Amino acid sequence: MDRDCRSRPHIHCLENMVIGGRRSDPEPGYGRVRPAGWGCGCFLADARGSQPGANELGTGVKRSGEVPGAAHRHPRSYSTHHMSATLPSEVKAVLADAMVVTTVAVTDLDRAKQFFAEQLGLPLLDETPFAIRFGAGKGTQMSVRRGQPNVGQTVGHFEVDDIEAVIRDLTSRGVTFEEYETPKTIDFIAQIGPARGAWFKDPDGNVFGVREGPVPGGR
Repeated sequence: MDRDCRSRPHIHCLENMVIGGRRSDPEPGYGRVRPAGWGCGCFLADARGSQPGANELGTGVKRSGEVPGAAHRHPRSYSTHHMSATLPSEVKAVLADAMVVTTVAVTDLDRAKQFFAEQLGLPLLDETPFAIRFGAGKGTQMSVRRGQPNVGQTVGHFEVDDIEAVIRDLTSRGVTFEEYETPKTIDFIAQIGPARGAWFKDPDGNVFGVREGPVPGGR
């Protein structure tokens, strides 16, 4: 169920993405592909037991009442579909076993550090003057670097076992969840197929989601 990229989420993305290490934006120097929705370039932190990921949770929010998403691919970038015909199977096997680290751009690293470490409770793994690395569930990681934020776009989501409990906990830490008309949220939660999702923003306007539901491939 694809929808306008500037105003609504790509529902199918929710079924393909998981925070914590399945997909991510490439680090600077490797090309730029903006995440579209939950499964289009987003990172998934597995939150069942820690706190992460989501699969089909929609997208970022363009404005109040609407959850945005559609990814915007750089006109000079090439899709993996074109590359698969030329890459040897050994190369694909190596990448299939590699850990994926999601990259999130922010304008203020100190402010981001406080938000992700203190409010979201993500463990700090490494810090440099240019980027901060956080851990998440199932060995997944997220790199926060200085740059231009993807305001209004869902950049990652967390897979959780109890979405209501997560909302209560994060709300008590000062995190504000969003309400939308599309998909319709009730008490911050939207029903999307077999899954339920909710969204919040970081201080720079990057949108993150929490998702409760079956994960493709199992756990």
